[in-house]
Amino acid sequence: MKLDRKIGLTGLLTALTTLLAFGGQSAPAVQTLDKQTVRFVSFGDFGTGASVQYQVADAIDKKCKASGCDFAITLGDNIYNNGVTAVSDPQFQSKFEKPYAKLNFPFYMTLGNHDYRGNVQAQVDYTRQSKKWKMPSRYYVFSEGPVTFFALDTNKPDSAQFNFMQRKLAESTTPWNIVFGHHPRVTNSFYKNTQSAELKKLIDLFCGKSKIYLAGHEHDKQHLKATACGMDYLIAGTGGGQRPPGRGPNTLFAGNTFGFAWFEVSQNQLRFELLDAKGKMEHSHKIGR
Repeated sequence: MKLDRKIGLTGLLTALTTLLAFGGQSAPAVQTLDKQTVRFVSFGDFGTGASVQYQVADAIDKKCKASGCDFAITLGDNIYNNGVTAVSDPQFQSKFEKPYAKLNFPFYMTLGNHDYRGNVQAQVDYTRQSKKWKMPSRYYVFSEGPVTFFALDTNKPDSAQFNFMQRKLAESTTPWNIVFGHHPRVTNSFYKNTQSAELKKLIDLFCGKSKIYLAGHEHDKQHLKATACGMDYLIAGTGGGQRPPGRGPNTLFAGNTFGFAWFEVSQNQLRFELLDAKGKMEHSHKIGR
């Protein structure tokens, strides 16, 4: 792992910590940013290789050129319909590398239910083959600027993952913690609130410690407020799929246009926008510390 001397002692210690934070597996060669503000995009349910995936990628490229992007946080269902068979599977090219060829920044990946239909380990191992695909293990933790990110595997929320996340959450010293995974904790759409008790327990571990949980699975966009837990729930499963949106009393926004979320997080404020495949902003929100 190469380190820029300009990072300084704080950045060096953070980077070394990142190397140890990947579920007992080797971390990818990713440099932790020493920045006061980070900007990133987030979306899920995208790996189709269809024209709409390219349209969303073009809109992301436009937004990133206008507003800045340091990386992407993806929310599962990386390869439709049945995942991949091996690291050499050509779908990595047709459904990831080619659609996002213009986007020259890291993509932090998570696993969706469609990915579990195939070879999950191949998606982990592809991290060593790609310049932008980053998934060092089924679940992991990393830091960028003022944020510690917790990447969940919501398909298997077992006790090992819970204990790992609990430990890493206790170790986090950044101003913000952001949690992301494929399955939502709360939803008003197609899947309703059918999460297992184990998944609810895993996500609820971050109550009071994180201001937001990002998910896909639903092929729509939802911004939901759950005041009892203290976390906003943001669903952005419109990178390549589309279903009618659902609404409920906790709905702050609901829509189903293809698109993505864009974030800007500083020391004291988290701001996000929901955009469609033409780059039009549909919803924005700010959260203070």
